[in-house]
Amino acid sequence: MNFESSSSEGIRPHALKKKTLYSTFWNFIRLGYVNFAQFVFFVILARMLEPAQFGTFSVAAVMYQIVRMIAGAGLGEAIVRAPTVDSELLDTVFWGALAFSTIGAAALAALSIPYSMIIRAPEVVPLLQALSGVMIVGSLSVVHLSIKTREFGHKALALRTVITTTIGGVSGVAAAFEGMGTWSLFIQIAVAELLGLFFWWTSVAWRPTFKVSLTRLWPIFSFGMGVTATQISWLLLVRVQDVVVSRFLGLAAAASYRVSWRLIDVIVQTTFGPIGGVTSVTLSRLQNDKVAFRRAYLRLQGLASFLTMPAIAGFAALGPEIITLTFGHKWAYAGPAAQILGWLAIPFCLNFLVGPALQALGASVAMSRLALLQLALTTVFSVVGAQFGLEYVALAYVIRAYLTLPLQLRLLQKFSGIEPLAVMKELSYPIICSGIMVVVLLVGKKYLDPNPIEVVLLIFTGALVYFLSIFAIGRRWLIENVNSLKGAIRHDSQ
Repeated sequence: MNFESSSSEGIRPHALKKKTLYSTFWNFIRLGYVNFAQFVFFVILARMLEPAQFGTFSVAAVMYQIVRMIAGAGLGEAIVRAPTVDSELLDTVFWGALAFSTIGAAALAALSIPYSMIIRAPEVVPLLQALSGVMIVGSLSVVHLSIKTREFGHKALALRTVITTTIGGVSGVAAAFEGMGTWSLFIQIAVAELLGLFFWWTSVAWRPTFKVSLTRLWPIFSFGMGVTATQISWLLLVRVQDVVVSRFLGLAAAASYRVSWRLIDVIVQTTFGPIGGVTSVTLSRLQNDKVAFRRAYLRLQGLASFLTMPAIAGFAALGPEIITLTFGHKWAYAGPAAQILGWLAIPFCLNFLVGPALQALGASVAMSRLALLQLALTTVFSVVGAQFGLEYVALAYVIRAYLTLPLQLRLLQKFSGIEPLAVMKELSYPIICSGIMVVVLLVGKKYLDPNPIEVVLLIFTGALVYFLSIFAIGRRWLIENVNSLKGAIRHDSQ
């Protein structure tokens, strides 16, 4: 297959727009299914495995994800972003990805022992050494996946991802059923990676040669590492607590804490995901028009908080009951921590927009510094909180989030001119109506037994109270946001 002149420049605007919409649809299907399926398998495996077994993989995954992100260095993105693609670029990315992944795998295997000593969990050593091999397997399909993405092959990507996610998950469940414990989680990932390698090498005709250019590799690596460094900071911002909890409170506690966070992740992906997918693109297009940028940011802020705020606030009220209902009684230890993490509703609604806004305005350095400050404070606060128990680790994160919130708003004002008061005003109706909902839920808990039927009844009651409150006191705010969204869609379709 010849990629010497592969380019999107020859595609007519109408055809490009049609391909983009088509790809967006299939990308939405892919991400939606992956989030749903991964959560379902997560719940099933959490019910089948003991907390300590789950915790072993959780803390191993922290180191694996970090090393894999560094080794990947965003090389595949160079193919997607390039104006034209030639064989030399493809070979350079392929062999570069393989080389960096091999080095990363060796580093992961070597670091497994000192890492296990830091977190006081020797069980992670063989797991990390096995995951190092999975990292190399994943690097072999980077170019093929990038080619398919560049060619708007999102339908193929979606269908293959559905298959690999499903078979990987079923394999993990089957392994857990056979009593393989922590290794069932490894099998889930390994099977998915091997299937992905098979699919992409059989569906994309390109094969590597040896037209490698080191002069082209270095700029690609340098750019990728700049983006990767920020991504790692944001990853560690949450996952560093897993390491702290494992060291001071044990693997079972680390698993319980991960379960608490997993439900919040699902809430955010479900409620914010559809808006978050267009935030960066929309704000980037408006970066030179401060008035339009301000208007779009505030409208996106309102739309993001409309569902995210009540969902997380409701989780704060019913955290223990939802944890037990979803994962079983053996995970009840996670309930109080989950309830405390639910008070992150306001910071969450702000964090997911401040980052894309600063990036759109070219303030990547300020964003990186903010991430590093948040990471440092989270680490210190978590170590202190771990001396008192799991709930205090969760409380440490909540306190840190609210302490750095003013700094985020100041940075937003500095680069965009959007005042903190305007941002908080946009959040006022969701905050007030979520507060009303939480009061109703807390009162309802006193008169109902925590059985599955009544917990589900409370959830639906809370949702009904929130929407009625919005229509009663924030109807104008809601209509303005919906009309703004409709206008944006009409404008984009012209």
